[in-house]
Amino acid sequence: MMNCIFLGSDITSHAEVNTLPIAHDEYAPLDDQFGGASCLVGGNPYFRPFRKNDFQLTMSLLRIPILLYTQKFPGKPNDISFGRLAKWKVLDRLHSQAWADFERVALEMPADDFFMVMDGLMHRSEHHSILDDYVKGGSSQDLIRLIRGHLNIHKGWSIRTADWADEVSEDQWKEFYRHLDLAQEDLSGTFEHPTFQQYAFMSLLFIARGKGDKEAGQNLYQSATTQFAESPQIFQAYMNLMTPRWCGSAEEMLEIAKSQSGGLRTLGLLMYLVEMYSEYFYEDYLGAKPKFRAAHQDLFVSWAKDFNIGEDEGFLTIYTRNYLACVYNAFGLKRECDQVLKSLAGNISDWPWIIFGPENARDLKLYRMAGIV
Repeated sequence: MMNCIFLGSDITSHAEVNTLPIAHDEYAPLDDQFGGASCLVGGNPYFRPFRKNDFQLTMSLLRIPILLYTQKFPGKPNDISFGRLAKWKVLDRLHSQAWADFERVALEMPADDFFMVMDGLMHRSEHHSILDDYVKGGSSQDLIRLIRGHLNIHKGWSIRTADWADEVSEDQWKEFYRHLDLAQEDLSGTFEHPTFQQYAFMSLLFIARGKGDKEAGQNLYQSATTQFAESPQIFQAYMNLMTPRWCGSAEEMLEIAKSQSGGLRTLGLLMYLVEMYSEYFYEDYLGAKPKFRAAHQDLFVSWAKDFNIGEDEGFLTIYTRNYLACVYNAFGLKRECDQVLKSLAGNISDWPWIIFGPENARDLKLYRMAGIV
C-alpha cells in the first residue's frame, strides 16, 4: 500500500503543508505555464471552455503550435489502455478483421484489462472506423451490442460538441439524444459475460449523466452494485454523475465517498477534492489554488493518513494515483505531484485531467513529468 502522505514525502502535519509554496507551479496541468491557452484547444466533449479573459487566452493560444512542435514538447498521445491494447494485440486483430480472435480474447481478459482496452479504443476516435467494421462483421451479439452502444454515446457527444448548453442548436440536441437513446437500447438488458454486463452498467451511467437523469443514474447504480459492489469503474462513473456540474452536489459526492471502504473510499475522497478544485478553477483559474488550499487542506491532511492506494497497475490504482497527483497539483505541491506521476511510469489517464481542458497541452506536460519524453 502506498505510504501517506506519499512516496517518501516528509509532509506529516498541517503546519508543514502550510510552508510549501503555491505560486507559479510549473507542474500545473494548464493554467500557469500555458496561460490558460489549452482551454481553447481541441474537442473534449466533457470540457466547457472559459468565457472570460479572452484576450489573454487568445494571445496565449498563439504559443501552442510552437510548444507542440519543439523537441521540448514533442506531440505524443497517451495510451489510456495502459499497454493493454498491445498486450492483447487488439489493434492487430481488428485491423486484420480477425473477428473471432478478437471476440475470444475479449472473453479471456480480466475485467480491468477489458475496461482499459475498451477505453483505449472508444476514447480515441481514430479507432472508431475499425470498431464500426467489427460491428458489421462480428458474430458475438453481446460484444457487438456493447461496442455499438458505446460508440453511439461518443457519436452523440461529437454532435452535441463541448459548447455551452445555450449554444447548442435544437438539431444538435435532437441528434445527441437520438444517439443516447440508440446506445441505451443496446446497453440495456442482460449480458451473459459478467465483464460485459459490468461495462454495460458503466456505459448506462454515462447515458444518465448525458441526459441529466439523476433518478435513472441512482437506480442504475443500485442495480449495478448488487452484482459488482467493488467495481471501481462503476463507482467512478457514478461519482462523475453525482458531481455538482452534472446531477448531484458536493455533499452527495462526499457522502457517497465516505460510505465506501478501502481503495474505493480513497478514490472517492480524491474525486471529491478534484471536483471542489474545479469549482474554484472555473470561477477564477488564476486564484484557484490559494482558495482551494485555504478551504480544503485540513480535510486532505486528515484523510490522507488512512488512504489506501495499491502498488499494482490495475484500474483502481492507476486512476487513484492520477487523482492524487491532480490534488497535489491543486494544492501547489509540485514535488509530491511529480513523484506520484513518476510512480505511474507513463500511465497517465484522461480523468481527472480532462476536467481542466483538452488533451494536447496536458498530455505533453504530463509525459514530460513522467519522464517518458
